[in-house]
Amino acid sequence: MINDWKEDQSVKDWLQGLEEKTKNNYLTYFPRFLRFVNMTPDEIIQGRLKDLSSTDPKTKFHWEQQVLGYQDFLKKEGKKGYTLHDYIKSVQSFFARNRMELKFRKGEISSGKPSRHEWIPTNAQVRMMYQVCSLRDKIGLLLAYQCGLNPIDIEGLSIENLPIFDEKGVIDITEHKYFEVSRSKTNMITQTCLSNELLHDLDLYLRSRGNPRKGILLVSHKGDRLTGKDLNTTLKQSAKISLGEELGKKFKITKLRKSYQDALDNTPTISKNYSELMMGHSLGVGMHYVKPSEKEILTAYDQLFSRISINGHVQNRLDLKDIKEEMQNVTEMSNMVLEVFMDIFREKLEKKIRERMIKKGAFSPIKFYSMTSKQILELYLKVKE
Repeated sequence: MINDWKEDQSVKDWLQGLEEKTKNNYLTYFPRFLRFVNMTPDEIIQGRLKDLSSTDPKTKFHWEQQVLGYQDFLKKEGKKGYTLHDYIKSVQSFFARNRMELKFRKGEISSGKPSRHEWIPTNAQVRMMYQVCSLRDKIGLLLAYQCGLNPIDIEGLSIENLPIFDEKGVIDITEHKYFEVSRSKTNMITQTCLSNELLHDLDLYLRSRGNPRKGILLVSHKGDRLTGKDLNTTLKQSAKISLGEELGKKFKITKLRKSYQDALDNTPTISKNYSELMMGHSLGVGMHYVKPSEKEILTAYDQLFSRISINGHVQNRLDLKDIKEEMQNVTEMSNMVLEVFMDIFREKLEKKIRERMIKKGAFSPIKFYSMTSKQILELYLKVKE
């Protein structure tokens, strides 16, 4: 039975010695191929072994044709790029580690990875764009870059659908917030987060609009819902200003989503299964999974965030607030110490001031009772010189 495929010897041979994350990735994608060919792993290997002994090229390379057909099938379903690559890679690895490696002509199998000619914005380049964006466009940029949302999904967002307000109607900008949104392309629930940096900008943006609690999230200059197309246009202009004309022409919002996926794929502690769910990708027929909890996604997002943070400006803002509070505490403590000191020595200081001023021939009646403790101390230090 296909359902018991993990117990096949060919699977045990395949996975032996692999890292845990790699195993989990392969176990996520491989069942789709089994359902496509309707065979168990051991049946596939036995068939491959028999086919390799044939002198008929069509028979000998039967499984190469099967995998190419599988690739076409996935493409028709909308799989592409990294996702398509991961589905095919799991199959190639299964054959290779069972010493039945598949052989393809150059270019037959999609690499899935960006070609050397494909530009994906780096974190530094996104930061440069962010600096020249309007407040509204910064939010659109971060929704794509730090949440992985497509422009059509950003366009459809409403304020009341965002988990941003506490019981008092205040936006907490210190912590990331777990966020679910149904991706229009796949109808999959995207499990992602609103970063504390994004929440900081959302707070400022909504304040500038009078703190609405519901309605359109991103508003056009005409007061309508900002379309994904218009957001792309304004961000493209920001890219031209900050990155130059050449890169600006290559910019699309979907490039920011690719940067988000690239960060996910390069975070070793995030499994491919979680990565797909955080991108809103379909795991395919038969890909059963237990939906991660909010806490699990937040933990994964914390691990990802260092790769997609925009200068940590929220943290800097909070650090500055802490410093100001500490300085205020120091000032208050100093004033308390001064008051205690003056209670003890005020009379002696007044006497010393009179003596020194008489000695200098500059004495005039002084109304000490109307002076503050600080003024008396300053006068004492002045006449002491």
